[in-house]
Amino acid sequence: MRQVDILRGLPFEDVSVDACYSSHVLEHLRNYDAKRFVAEQFRVLKKGGIIRVAVPDLEKICRNYLTELDSILSGKRSDTFAYEYTLLELFDQITRERPGGDLYEVIRNTGDLNEANRKFLNSRLHRGSFETSPNVLSGASHHTISERVSAKLKRMRYRLADFALKILIGEGAVDSLRRGLFRDSGEVHHVMYDRLSLRRLLESLGFTNVRALQAGVSEIPNFASFSLEIIDGSPLKPDSLYMEAIKP
Repeated sequence: MRQVDILRGLPFEDVSVDACYSSHVLEHLRNYDAKRFVAEQFRVLKKGGIIRVAVPDLEKICRNYLTELDSILSGKRSDTFAYEYTLLELFDQITRERPGGDLYEVIRNTGDLNEANRKFLNSRLHRGSFETSPNVLSGASHHTISERVSAKLKRMRYRLADFALKILIGEGAVDSLRRGLFRDSGEVHHVMYDRLSLRRLLESLGFTNVRALQAGVSEIPNFASFSLEIIDGSPLKPDSLYMEAIKP
């Protein structure tokens, strides 16, 4: 596995790659960075090469919101959890100013939900988000001793910098700076896509034969064997829009 900064370009020669795949990456990039990233994929793909992009499906989220709104207003449903959650799906990852945002608070308190609401939440979340990994949105994971030491030193540097900046520019300005740094951390969504906007982005950069597909269905040879989207017969990220296109 090779780690790279996609904003600095892809480390591959022109016309050297058979397929490019990204999942829930594009929405974290600002418009101009998203265009550069897709243009880089066009550059490295061979003629006839395939680009596959998975992003949160804005259309599906909006339709879910309208369905839940209608259910409440028509009196078909009195429990407002699903309605409130669809509002979070629309706005939380765009507007949040702290890790995890309000979505994390909902996931952390799943023990307070009834079975119907837990089932609804599980249908909307990435697989295992709260049943097998309650700290997924807080970024918790296992690290080596050296990684933990490095992280501790980094936190100490941040605390010292925070203290110094409060003296220099005041606590209010530091809070604004902290929110700005979080907004640039890569967690928030800067753009949301539907079938039309994602197709137009791909076509504007030279791709043809753009089409929406189902999870796990791809023209990329042996795609299903990589288990990138389907695990045990279920979509890994059920809120996704999957689109593929060809480099002519």
